[in-house]
Amino acid sequence: SAEENQQLIEKLQATSNQYRGATRPDGSRSSPAPSCRDLMHSQNSQLQDGQYWVDPNGGHAGDSMEVYCNFTSGGHTCVQPHQAHQAMSVQQRKQPCYSDNNGGKFNYSATNSQMQYLQLRSDSASQTFTLHCGESEGASSKHVQLLGASGNIFRHSQADSSTESMCELCSDIPSCCQDTQTVTPVHDGCKTNQGESRSVFQLHSSDPQQLPVHDFSVAGNAPKSFGYNLGPVCYL
Repeated sequence: SAEENQQLIEKLQATSNQYRGATRPDGSRSSPAPSCRDLMHSQNSQLQDGQYWVDPNGGHAGDSMEVYCNFTSGGHTCVQPHQAHQAMSVQQRKQPCYSDNNGGKFNYSATNSQMQYLQLRSDSASQTFTLHCGESEGASSKHVQLLGASGNIFRHSQADSSTESMCELCSDIPSCCQDTQTVTPVHDGCKTNQGESRSVFQLHSSDPQQLPVHDFSVAGNAPKSFGYNLGPVCYL
């Protein structure tokens, strides 16, 4: 009958749409790509930087996640942290480490499974951390340490060798806390502890499993106030 034929046509159309979504995803929630780089390669047309849906673990599209795709830079997949910025006073800062003062480490807008598969699909990772000095006599950028995803530590290239490692300063640090990398801030206004300024750490690793940042500490004398901005972690 005409009605049965129409139902069959609709089923075939749905199957066709599903197949096209799997083979040539468009970055929508119902048709996510494994990553922004995969999305860029699957689309012949020029894509605009912006928000898209990806599904790194290749499961059901229902567990896909929304990310920022930077196609201009080659297809970076950027995942936002939930605690992107905060101002802290000495009253709030009872311990040297963020996680000990705020009930836990940084978390991100992706499940552990999706983040792990995204890391496995990628060749590198990058993230920016900014320290705002505020009224500071002790929040020198040289005292900043950042805990990476695999237990690795990023610290200032001119850090005092006598400064305790985050491995000793923080209460909930993985046993693999050993690998230390030095970073030279691209802007280092906090280095001299003079007035309100900022220091910007641009982290980059050829091992995607070393990022994102999960925790940080500002060792040394407790500053009167300081703040931070944590940028998205971007994988390529």
